[in-house]
Amino acid sequence: MKTIQVLLALLLVGPTFLGYTQNNGSKTFVGGFTLEEEKDLLKIINFFEEQMCGTEGGYKACFDSLFSSIIKDGVNPLLAQINFEELNTLYGSFETDLFDDIFCFSWSLNIEDSIYHKSICPRYNGKYWQLIKELSTRNQALEEYFQIVEIFQDIDRSGEFERIIRRHRQSFDLNDPNIQLLISMNFLLHVDQIVRNELWDDNDPRSCLK
Repeated sequence: MKTIQVLLALLLVGPTFLGYTQNNGSKTFVGGFTLEEEKDLLKIINFFEEQMCGTEGGYKACFDSLFSSIIKDGVNPLLAQINFEELNTLYGSFETDLFDDIFCFSWSLNIEDSIYHKSICPRYNGKYWQLIKELSTRNQALEEYFQIVEIFQDIDRSGEFERIIRRHRQSFDLNDPNIQLLISMNFLLHVDQIVRNELWDDNDPRSCLK
């Protein structure tokens, strides 16, 4: 009889028991993402983990293994492990309009050739922007980071995120998908900005200026 009562209780609780609510769709990520968009966000996290550590061990074990390298040599040497072509394939695998919802393109000047190139950025007030903003209200270590993002409207031109990771590693719950996404995006967008070699077009429909 008790078993039947427990099963009935789970059925009544339904989506809330599973971490979802009927009102806002999901609690996995902050920022107002839909359930379908969240599936694409999980692809980003999984891609980062696979590129950096393979498919075994889990995200926390993966990042813990990378942290000693970050302390010793910084983030930049690790970026070489991420394949830009496969990153572009990841973008193309999104089943929603997530890319346009969270990213846009600004321009950057290549000092070597004095030519303006595309540079990927988080879309101002987009859902990923809102995720960073929300996390900054919950995590004091991320408050400074969001201020930098807001000033430059870019992921991290000053290297503040790396410094925060170094100083406040214990402030990051690596079992939280939001933190996993934040770390993954910081790495992947850095690679995109470094490797992408497309000329700037004032008429680009994905321009941050539109």
